[in-house]
Order: sequence, then structure tokens, then C-alpha cells
Amino acid sequence: MSAICKRVFSFRQHGAGSAALLLCALLLLPCSGCSGLKRYSVTFADVFDTVTTFTAYASSRGEFDALAQKLHEQLLEDHRRFDVYREYPGTVNLCTLNRLAGGEGVQADREIAELLHMADTMYVRTEGKLDISLGAVLTLWQEARERAAADPASARPPEASLLREAARHCGMELLELDADGTVRFLDPELRLDVGAVAKGWAQARAGELLDGAKCASWLLNMGGQRILPRHEAGRQPVDHRAGGSPGQGQTHPHLSPYGFLRRDQRRGPAVFPGGGGAVSSHH
Repeated sequence: MSAICKRVFSFRQHGAGSAALLLCALLLLPCSGCSGLKRYSVTFADVFDTVTTFTAYASSRGEFDALAQKLHEQLLEDHRRFDVYREYPGTVNLCTLNRLAGGEGVQADREIAELLHMADTMYVRTEGKLDISLGAVLTLWQEARERAAADPASARPPEASLLREAARHCGMELLELDADGTVRFLDPELRLDVGAVAKGWAQARAGELLDGAKCASWLLNMGGQRILPRHEAGRQPVDHRAGGSPGQGQTHPHLSPYGFLRRDQRRGPAVFPGGGGAVSSHH
């Protein structure tokens, strides 16, 4: 599995929604080179709190089901890995980090470490607009939403004083990742929330799995965010900052075929500055 990074912007966010929808529609037609293959589809409702639909051409239902099972197992694994609300037996996930990383540090697996690396990169490139360190603030809004859902008459935003206090415990500079993947919070009240990046990361990994399986043609739709095989025409996202527009085939030089940052465009071998042997990647 080659590690890949979260989509900078989805096709829809790039303004290429119509192009993506056209590609999806074309995929549902008999594909070239699919002679003797049949179209199958399955829907999962238990990953990343959204509806996921996988559609592909295969020689038999058994072949499709085997691939769909592998896909589902990997998506479930990533769902549990990046869950910030609950822990799972035998798994060190984001919820575990939020609970323990304010102490001696927690050993994260490769996928979590690379997700944190990418999130730090995107924090810099978006000038702080994408910030996974806002968990303490977002938790207050989540709790307010849940109270409102239970009792609409009591709906109100969090107290401003609580938000200000929570904001004191946010900041990517408070997050440290050693070269061996050990994660430490320099503020024990720091909380991560990866809702902005986790689903896209998992979808990119799923694309790698499906392309590696030599599937002739497929579509993976996760809550409206769609990806196609590498070889499908028009797959690459357009770099509008360079003056491109949908259909022109102009792509960002730092994007993988999935529209995610390539490994060689991420910053450094270690992620966050700090002690413990970590190497700063901010430059």
C-alpha cells in the first residue's frame, strides 16, 4: 500500500461537480473492455457515518463479493482507527490518543502517523483553515447540538467563556510526533478532531486497494464524494489556481491521480517540532 494524502479539495469543491457526475454516469454504462463482465453494486452504512456505495464490473457475483468484502474490511478498519469518540479492543486509535497522549506519549500506527503528517502539511498550506487541533472547541459545539436534538426548546450555542477557554488548548504547535510514530500532546487538554480529513484519506486508501485488485471499472461513492480508477479519462483534478477549468486536463503538479498530495510533496521525515528526537518539518 502506497501512502497517499487527503484530497486538497473534492471535485465538487473545485467546481468540477458536473464533470464528476458525467464521469459517474459514464461509468454506469457498459465499459470498454468489459465484455463478459456484469455490473454489481453494494451499499455500506457502517463506515464514517455516511452511506457508501461501491459499484464495479466483475466476471461473477462471487468475484465482486470477495472484492467488496476486502473493501469493507479496510474501510471498517480505518473507521475505527480514526474514531475520536470511542475506543476498540486491541486498537490504538484517535480516541486513545486524545485520552493518553497528554502523558508519556502513545505509539501510533503508520496510517495515523501519516494522517497527522498530512494534516500538519495542510494546516500550513491552508494558512490554518484546516486545523485538526480544534477538538476541544468542536466538542463544545457537538455537546450543544446533542442537547438541542434532545430538547429543541433549550437549543443555544456554547457559552463564549467556555469557547475561549477551550481555544487556549488548540494549536498544531501543541502536537508532537517523533520519527518512530510516538504522539505526544504538549498540552494535556489538547484534543484532535480529524473529521475534515479522515474520510478522504480512507477513500484514497480504498482507491489504492481497488486499483491494485485490477478491477476493470469501478466507482466508490462515500457520501457524495466519488472516486474512479486511475485510468478513467478525466480522473485527475483540475488546478484552478493555475487557470484550469473542468475538461482541460490541467492538473496540479503536487497531486496524485486521486487528487491527494503525493508523498514526495509532504514536508520532512517527521511531523511536528518538539523534543524527544522529533525533527521539525516546518520550513
